[in-house]
Amino acid sequence: MTFAAPAQLAWLSLLVPLVLLYVLRRRRERRVVASTLLWESALRDLRAERPFRRLVPHLSLLLQALAVVLGALSLARPSGAARVPEGAHVAFVVDTSLSMGAHGPGQDGRDAPLERARRLVQQRAQNLPPGSRALVVAAGTSATLLSPLTSDRAALVRAVEGLRVGCAVADLGAALDLAAERLADAPSGSEVVLLTDLAQDAPIDVRGLHVPVRVTSVLAETGDARRDSRANTGIVAADARPDARASEDARDAVEIFVRVAHFGAVPQEVFVTASASYDPREAVERGTSEERVLASQRVVVSPDEPSQVVLRASLPPDAHGRAPFVRVKLSADQPDALALDDEVWLPSPGRSRLPVFLVGEAPRVVERVLGLDPDVELFQTDLVRLARRASSGGAEPRDAAGRLEGLVVYTGDLPSVPEADAPVLVVRPSGADVFGVTLGARASGAQVTRWQEDDPLLRFVGLTDVELAEVRALGDGARPLVHTTVGAAIGVIPRSGPDITVVSVDPDGGSWARTPGFVIFFRNLIEQARALRSEGGIPAGEVGMPLRVPAPPGSEVSALAPDGSTLRATSRAGVAILPVPPLAGPFVVDVAGHTQVALRHLLRAEASDLRPRSVVAATEASRGEGGVEAPTPSALDVERALHPLFALALLLVCALEVGWATRRSAA
Repeated sequence: MTFAAPAQLAWLSLLVPLVLLYVLRRRRERRVVASTLLWESALRDLRAERPFRRLVPHLSLLLQALAVVLGALSLARPSGAARVPEGAHVAFVVDTSLSMGAHGPGQDGRDAPLERARRLVQQRAQNLPPGSRALVVAAGTSATLLSPLTSDRAALVRAVEGLRVGCAVADLGAALDLAAERLADAPSGSEVVLLTDLAQDAPIDVRGLHVPVRVTSVLAETGDARRDSRANTGIVAADARPDARASEDARDAVEIFVRVAHFGAVPQEVFVTASASYDPREAVERGTSEERVLASQRVVVSPDEPSQVVLRASLPPDAHGRAPFVRVKLSADQPDALALDDEVWLPSPGRSRLPVFLVGEAPRVVERVLGLDPDVELFQTDLVRLARRASSGGAEPRDAAGRLEGLVVYTGDLPSVPEADAPVLVVRPSGADVFGVTLGARASGAQVTRWQEDDPLLRFVGLTDVELAEVRALGDGARPLVHTTVGAAIGVIPRSGPDITVVSVDPDGGSWARTPGFVIFFRNLIEQARALRSEGGIPAGEVGMPLRVPAPPGSEVSALAPDGSTLRATSRAGVAILPVPPLAGPFVVDVAGHTQVALRHLLRAEASDLRPRSVVAATEASRGEGGVEAPTPSALDVERALHPLFALALLLVCALEVGWATRRSAA
């Protein structure tokens, strides 16, 4: 027998005052006397007597002591766990899905299933019999061995302390397979103990395992109370799309579709609120109080019947040409058991519309091609206005006033430092170099000799018999895309942020502007910039999914998490992998001064349903290799809580005590 709350056994200390009351208790009989003359001498004798008397067993004392013992055992929540035989091995498999960290409103964090599983494993590790060894496996998206098979109790306790929730739904099958493989040659009596809250749709499949499996539910309560504490309301689907019913002039009108589900016993009233956030970094650092609320709607969600909510709003770009992110939030009078599915961040449809900043006098053919795309917005500016705009935004280099989004097209003169947060296109540069890459002398009538057909920018671009005007050959430091008789005319300057594309020719001259390949080249460039902007730089993913950030080898990558903490990692082989905590919202990533946004959310109904519902799938027999009968999981058991039985026995003992104390002969 094990106890989920062994500290409650301290109630057994009430037996001490109970016994003292019976020791100090004096039984007197009512007598009729003729005179009170002898009372004074009787009082002197009474004062001389010892206050303690020999304990006389009474039925009432036994009943009251039994009530105290049963009450303490019931509060300690015992469960029927089989003791590991001496010399046997045990593998503890702990579910680390998000539901394991959830606890109902008004409950202590110690009542979370993961905390109870941690205490249970620590207790069993401390009570391992002689010669026994144990290991710990964390069941997440993949199985992780936290501790090898060992008899070191301190190592097992340290391994259990490292358990953290981190995935929407755990792969229990993979964890059980790993644990069973580690106990392949274990002595008789060894077993795998799975600690889970059973909150997943898939059955727990133990068929074919050669080691007995014991499935232990680590929920704090049983019956209806447990189901009520696991009630949860969450967003299970969300999307932001252009409003098809809006007029052509209302290009910024959007429809926000939200599906809300409630997993509980009674209907739940919630408010669905959508707001716009133009700068996720400010939303994290300064809070969301300054966000612009777009729309809000009250909805009553019935149990297991998702409700559809459609919110309509206008999402124009801000003064800096930035399209917003949409933040959808659920709110209710009473918080539910899981907060991660109450908030979703979405890229707005406006992020698919690309702002293009023309810095300088762009060639007419380039401006015309860029303007052909209906989802491209052209903004004309120059280096003087950009410098004034950056200086007015404050001293911080990342201030919004000094940043551009979308695509930046430089023509002629160039700044000392290129825009870091957006793809850059340089057309017809006039200086001696392009951001450190030297330029050759002007040459007219250069013929295209070859080009990189497999590059995304040159997809479906044909340059056969194309003549370019005023070509300035690119020096070392640029990856050439188009070669001519005088050198590389078009190339890419790689960097940690979006690349810099250089077209060192005059598009208004020559024959290239009159070919279909000219339009296709700029369309490929626009689509590449649009995809990068729409995703925020890093593809969105589920809560707990690590961030994979492209970065130069050896460079430091940092990320600002939604809770304000900072994560850091070093790039290896061109990619930095940042393990992230299970938080919903934007992660703002910095790579060498370039900012990217990674969205993480929980949009899975199975993860939002915290109620225990998984069943155990097992067979009566399984065969091992070579036709030999393998040990079957006949010891398979779902560990049952025994404290309801102790509570029932307590009520029975209390009833007996009341009956004994109120009997007629006791009057």
